[in-house]
Amino acid sequence: MKRKRMYAYTCLILKYLFAMLFPILAVVMHRMTWRYIVVALAEVFLIAFFTNLLCHVKSWLGYIFNALALLLMNVQFGVLYWGSTFVSAVMLANLDSVNAISGKFFVYGLTVVMVLLFSFLPICSIPGNKKATFTLGSVTAILYVSIILTGMIEYSPYRAVYVLYQQTQRSRMADKAVNDVMSNMAGGMEGNTQRSYEKNEFYSDSVSDYISKPEGIPENPNVILIFVEGMSQNLIDDPRNIMPNVSALQDKSINFTNYYNHTFATYMGLSGQLYSDYQRENYDVNPLVSVQEIFQNYGYGTTFINTEPENEEFSEYLANFGFDELLADKSRADGMAGALSDKSAYEMLLEIALEQNEGETPFFLAMYSFGTHATLDGVYEEFEGGSNALLNRFYDLDVQIGTFLDRFCESKLAENTIIILTSDHATYQDADFVTAFPEYRREYPSLDRIPLMVYYKGIVPKQYDANGRNSLDMAPTILDLLDMSAPNYFLGDSLFALESESNYDTYFESMGICYDTADGEVNILSAEQMQEFETQLAKYYALKLSDNLIYEEFEEAEHVYAKVNDDQTAITAELYNADAWDMINYALWSEEGEQDDLQWFSVPGNHESSFTYELDLSGYEREGVYCVHVYGSMEENDEMILLGETKVYVDKKM
Repeated sequence: MKRKRMYAYTCLILKYLFAMLFPILAVVMHRMTWRYIVVALAEVFLIAFFTNLLCHVKSWLGYIFNALALLLMNVQFGVLYWGSTFVSAVMLANLDSVNAISGKFFVYGLTVVMVLLFSFLPICSIPGNKKATFTLGSVTAILYVSIILTGMIEYSPYRAVYVLYQQTQRSRMADKAVNDVMSNMAGGMEGNTQRSYEKNEFYSDSVSDYISKPEGIPENPNVILIFVEGMSQNLIDDPRNIMPNVSALQDKSINFTNYYNHTFATYMGLSGQLYSDYQRENYDVNPLVSVQEIFQNYGYGTTFINTEPENEEFSEYLANFGFDELLADKSRADGMAGALSDKSAYEMLLEIALEQNEGETPFFLAMYSFGTHATLDGVYEEFEGGSNALLNRFYDLDVQIGTFLDRFCESKLAENTIIILTSDHATYQDADFVTAFPEYRREYPSLDRIPLMVYYKGIVPKQYDANGRNSLDMAPTILDLLDMSAPNYFLGDSLFALESESNYDTYFESMGICYDTADGEVNILSAEQMQEFETQLAKYYALKLSDNLIYEEFEEAEHVYAKVNDDQTAITAELYNADAWDMINYALWSEEGEQDDLQWFSVPGNHESSFTYELDLSGYEREGVYCVHVYGSMEENDEMILLGETKVYVDKKM
C-alpha cells in the first residue's frame, strides 16, 4: 500500500511538472512574456488545490477534474509552443488540411501522446490539516485575483478557450447579421426582373486608372501569376542570402514595399486576392467579379495549375474560381502530402506557358506552389548543411524559381509575357520560424509584409511604397497596370494610387481576428473601428450570397430567394422564371451537419413565372446556416436540373 501511494504521489508531481514544461519552453522559444509562466504556475496551484478537495470527497471525482483541467492546459500550451498562439478559430477551420503539416507528423504525434499520457496519470489526495489547506487555498486565490485585476488573465489557456467561444458566437451573430441584410436587400424585389448590377457601396463601374500601361508591355501580354505558399518579405531580405534569385528578380521589377497580407491562410488568401475580398469560411464561393473573369472578358484564356492534385477539397475550391482550365498532373506529385515539389511545379508552369504561347489567344496563367508550406523540408536543395527545414524549403524554392526564370528569359515567352510573383499569405510564425529568425518579431503570427513584384523584358525597375496597404489591392493593381477595366466589387484599390480610395486595404482579417497596418504600423482595431468593420463585412457577405448581382437580367434564367419566417418554423423559398418545369424539387440541410439532416421537398410546378413554397423546419434541430438548393424536372425526363441555390440563417432559440 505504501509503495502504491508513493507511485501515485510521483505521478501527481510529474503531472504538475509536465504542465509547467510547455509554458517555460514556449516563453524561451518565442521570447514571450514571463506572464505566461506566472499564470500557468497560479493555475497549476489552483488545480492542485481543487483536486485535493475533491479527492477527499470522492477520489474518482478528483481524478476526473484533475485529468480534464490538465489536459486542457497541456493542449493549449503545446499548441502555443509549436504554433506561437493558443488554439485559434483559424487552426480549427484548417483541420481538414492537416496533411499539409505532414513534415512534423512525428513530433506533433509524440507531443499528443505525451500530453495524453501525463494528463491521465493516476493521482491521490495529499493529507494535511485544515489550516494548512485553507492557507494554501487563500494564497492561491489571492494570487489569481491579482492576475485577473492586473490584466494578466489574457495569458491564461482557459481564458483562451473563452475567447474561442466568443469568436464562435460572433461568427453566429455575423451569420444572422448577413441574413438580416439579405432580407433587407430582397425587400424591394418585384416580379422576376432583377437589376443588372447591384448599385451599392461596394460596386464600382470601372477599375481606377492611376498609371498608363508602360511602353515596354505589348498590347495583349500573356500574364503569369505565381502565388508562393507562405512567403514573408523578411526571407528575401535576410542577410544570409536565403533567396538570392527572388531577391535579384525583385531588384529588377516593379516592386511594392511595406505591403501586407490581408488575411490567412491559403483558402482565404488565394480567393481574397483574385476577387479582392474577404471570406467568412475557407470554402465560400464568391459569385462576384474576379481578376480572371475580367481577363476572360478581354479575350484571354485562363488557367490555374493545381499543385495538390490529391487534395479533393482544394481541387473543388479551385474549380469554383471559374478559370477556363484547372490543370493537375498526379504523375508529377513528388513532394510531401501528395503535392508537387516546387521543382516539378515550376517545370510544369514553364511547359504549360510555352504550350499556350503557341496559340493565338493570350493567356492568364496562375499557380500556387505548395513546397514552402509550414513543417515541410526542402525536397531537392539544402541551405548551409540542411539543419533548418524552413530555410531548406525556401532555399529550394529559390533555386527552382531561378531555373524557371533562366529558361523563361531564353524562350519566346520573354518577348510577350509578364511575371507577377507574390504570396498567398505571410510565413506563419511557428517554432521553426522563431528558430530561423530569433531576432525578428511580429505583433501577430499570421500577419507580416509579403512580396509583390512585376517583371517583363525591358522593364524599368521601380519601387512603390504601399505604406501598409495589403493584398486586397493586388487585383486592381494588375488591371491598372495593363489598362484593363470592368464593373467590379473589389474592396481594394490600385497600389499605383498615391491615396487609396479603399476603406479596407489596411485591414487584416482572419476568423474574427483583425489588425490595422496603416503606415506600416500593426495595431489592433479600436472598438469603434471593429464595429464599423463588422457591419460592413456583414453587408459584403450578404452581397456575395445574393443571386441578383452580376447578371445583365434574369428574364431567361431561374433565380431563387429564400427567407426564414418570423417564427423560425419554416423557410419561404421563392423561385423566379419557374414556368418551364413540371416538378420543383427542394433540397434542404444545415451547413454544420454536412447533409446528415438532408430532406427533399417535391411539388408540382404551376407553370407560372414565380413559384413560392414553404419548407417545414419542424424536423430540424440545429441553429445556424441552412442550404437551399432548387431543382427542376420534366414529366418525360426524371433528370433534375439545378435551378438555383442560396443560404439562410435559422435561429432555433426562438
